[in-house]
Amino acid sequence: MTSHSPHPQAEQVAQLLRSAFGIDGVLKPLPSERDTNFLVEVAGQPCWVAKLMAIDEDPLAIRFQ
Repeated sequence: MTSHSPHPQAEQVAQLLRSAFGIDGVLKPLPSERDTNFLVEVAGQPCWVAKLMAIDEDPLAIRFQ
């Protein structure tokens, strides 16, 4: 476990989701050992999980998840 977890703020992730994917939702943090995860709710319904991983994370670990 040498990778550093990203720690963006919910608003930064919300802006990324809007600009890259056209998703406008409410983000709620989810627990994680290494990554930064948010539950994305649209119209009050859970729709997606936004998962942010460190750039130096092993690609095999990313594919596994």
